[in-house]
Amino acid sequence: MRTSYFCSASLILIATCVLPSYALALPPGLLYLSEAYGPSARAFGSVAATPDPEHTGVGVNPAAGAMATASGWYATTLRVPAARVDVLMPDPAGVAAVNTTLTRDGYALAILRRPMRRGKRTAVTAEIAYRAAGRFRRVDEDGTSVHAFPDADLAVGATLSRQMSSRLAIGGSAKWLRSKYSDTANTGQSGLGWAFDTGLVFRPAERWRVGLVARNLSNGVSYPDLRLPRDPRREVVVGLARSLVLSDSAHLTLGVDARMPSARGTQGSAGASIANGDRFGVSVGYLRRVERLISSAVGADEAVLSDTRLWRAMGPSAGGWLRLGGAELSAAVSPAYLPTPLAHETHAVHEGRWQWSVGVSPAR
Repeated sequence: MRTSYFCSASLILIATCVLPSYALALPPGLLYLSEAYGPSARAFGSVAATPDPEHTGVGVNPAAGAMATASGWYATTLRVPAARVDVLMPDPAGVAAVNTTLTRDGYALAILRRPMRRGKRTAVTAEIAYRAAGRFRRVDEDGTSVHAFPDADLAVGATLSRQMSSRLAIGGSAKWLRSKYSDTANTGQSGLGWAFDTGLVFRPAERWRVGLVARNLSNGVSYPDLRLPRDPRREVVVGLARSLVLSDSAHLTLGVDARMPSARGTQGSAGASIANGDRFGVSVGYLRRVERLISSAVGADEAVLSDTRLWRAMGPSAGGWLRLGGAELSAAVSPAYLPTPLAHETHAVHEGRWQWSVGVSPAR
């Protein structure tokens, strides 16, 4: 069994060492690969060690499925509103005035999963995720045909996880990707690719968990236009969680995680979740994510340009779940990505501060 521990840990550590830190910006469509997890994990901060303890195993760690008890359909949807931010710059008199307005389309993400037990130690999960953004347009403002389509992404994949012992679970997943992306010239680009995840969950002691995940281990999506960024942001997530028994029916879980590489800044989360048996539960957390993203910039002359800068999702998150008959309903709210101010800039956010998600799964 020590050999199994060593091999599993070695695979993750090797992936950590070879992950490059890219400075390229992501097309909006590829960011959803880091967002496709359920409300329970989202409210908690998406800790790799406790994606959804002892229930569906839906989170960032593909190894968690082997430790889950639920077997059935799991559906969730995430709604990210459009972002509109005025960039204020001081004029010669020192008065702040609107220099440009940064905008990004909102999008909806729908995820459907089906975990299936294969014996006492193995689980297989089938998954499909679809993201749609923007508006479908056949003509431009002058009525000229543009044959445009909205940005859309599709991921179809499967996860295999296995309980190696009472302390160790390992897993891996593969996803086929199709991405449709409209560039700044309103030219539609359609690309294909693959993404792979691998991870483990280890229990060093009773009520402690350590999670380790390497995500998006691939070359990304290939577009016809070779100038388009295609990297689906490779990363490693390390998580630590501690469970506490408060009473016969109440349990508390504390967790923290960190994301690497950190060239774009410190990224991680922390959270606490309390559950009253199998009837209901609530979670609170705090997260910080940083991505280099592309947005539209509208200047005072109404010219539309492309702006590339770091965007941050930073702030508190909260959520809860409730059992109704044989189903469990969950919901969460968390901060959305907003642009970071550059030197001498101040920002006025008009919309796009928060994103929310809802889900339904088999009752625990």
